[in-house]
Amino acid sequence: MVGALERIDVQAGALLDALFVLRDPKTGELDAVDRATGTAGGSIAAMLDFRLDPRRRRRVTERTRLPHPGGVPVRMIDAIGAALPLGEAVLGLLVTRWPSELEEAVERCGGRLVAAEWVEATALAELRRELPL
Repeated sequence: MVGALERIDVQAGALLDALFVLRDPKTGELDAVDRATGTAGGSIAAMLDFRLDPRRRRRVTERTRLPHPGGVPVRMIDAIGAALPLGEAVLGLLVTRWPSELEEAVERCGGRLVAAEWVEATALAELRRELPL
């Protein structure tokens, strides 16, 4: 997934916004990172890298939950997380074009496409009406 996101973001310039939310399979705790927090180091790879280190994941989640420029509102993160079963995760993307490499990456990691539709927005925070929250 990281490679596909890098290509969508860097090579195609098609990635406008992103949010990754996961629910811990043991505790039910939510972890989340949005594009604004995850790319603070300049690379989209940092956005998903937080999953490898639980302490780093906690710090990134805390920063993601605070109001920040380009951030996804905490109410939206919590609503998405509340819909996730234990151990499940969701990656929401806002793109300017449909990247075929994304579908391939999702399939390779055992995921599935839940929804895909065109919207008038430049940030996920603008989609409150479109998301069933």
